[in-house]
Amino acid sequence: MDGLVMIELWRWLNANGGAVASAGTVATAATAIWALTRASLDSRERTRPLVVAYLENDENFGHSVMALVVKNAGASVARNLEVAFDPNLSANGASTHGLLTYVARRYAAVIPLLAPGAQLRNTWRVAGDVEGAGASAPRRMRAVVSYSHGRRRYKDDFV
Repeated sequence: MDGLVMIELWRWLNANGGAVASAGTVATAATAIWALTRASLDSRERTRPLVVAYLENDENFGHSVMALVVKNAGASVARNLEVAFDPNLSANGASTHGLLTYVARRYAAVIPLLAPGAQLRNTWRVAGDVEGAGASAPRRMRAVVSYSHGRRRYKDDFV
C-alpha cells in the first residue's frame, strides 16, 4: 500500500510540478519585494531630517539666561522650516518690546533650509523677568515645528 501512495504522489507531482514551482516562485518574489520595500522605508527614516526644539541654559551666561534652540538633529537638510508657538508670541507683547520681539521676527517667515547639525538659538528667558510683562516668554509654551524633506512633510510638538 505504501508503494501505491508513492506512485500516485509521483504522478501528481509530474502532472502538477510546474504549477507548484510557479507558486513557489511567486511567493519568493512577493517576499523579496516586501523586504526591499521595508529596507527602503527604513533607509529613508534613518536619513531624514529631525528638527527638535528645546530650552537650555545659555552657555555664555550660565543659569541666568535660557536659550531656545531649534536644531536639525537628523542626517539630511530640513526644508521650508516653520516654527509656531502656542500661545502665540505676539499675544504676549512680542510685537512691541522685549526678547519675544526678536524670537517672533525670526520665526515669522519660513526658513528655507536647516542643514544637519545646524541650530538656531535665541534668548528666551532672563532671570528676573516678570511673566506676562512682555520681556520674556511664559513659563509654559508649546513650540510646533514643521518642515519638509522631498515630498514628505513632518510636524512635531514640543512643550
